Amino acid sequence: GTHAAAGVAPGAGCPPVRVCQSIDEQSARQALTAIGDALAHGDTKGLQRYFSGKVFLTLFTGENGYYSGEQSFFILRNFLSIHAPFAFEFTTTNVSSESVYGVGALKYTKRGQRGTAQVFVSLAASDRGWRINQITIAQR
Repeated sequence: GTHAAAGVAPGAGCPPVRVCQSIDEQSARQALTAIGDALAHGDTKGLQRYFSGKVFLTLFTGENGYYSGEQSFFILRNFLSIHAPFAFEFTTTNVSSESVYGVGALKYTKRGQRGTAQVFVSLAASDRGWRINQITIAQR
């Protein structure tokens, strides 16, 4: 008889395209949820797990351009240590075959003063799952 490839269940080829897409959409939503949680807690390590090789950062503190995952980690860690988040929630998310992104309000304290920033995060599919390719943090 025929043998299934090692580690692959027989019939795991994913014939109905819609089923595959919904699994993809589910993982995209899970990624956005994890990223939102990381932002809410100022957890740069949690964000770093989702960085792609290059991340386009635009921060209202002046950073603007493509940065490596490692550079992005340090830039955002510095930003979030000064603008300490106490709440974050995506108010809008889009998960489609064309694009995956989330927009939300980051509430933070800086030297005892409360502030709110508008955050935009977009993801791209990679061979290692969904990865952040852009983060914009703008003052509201």
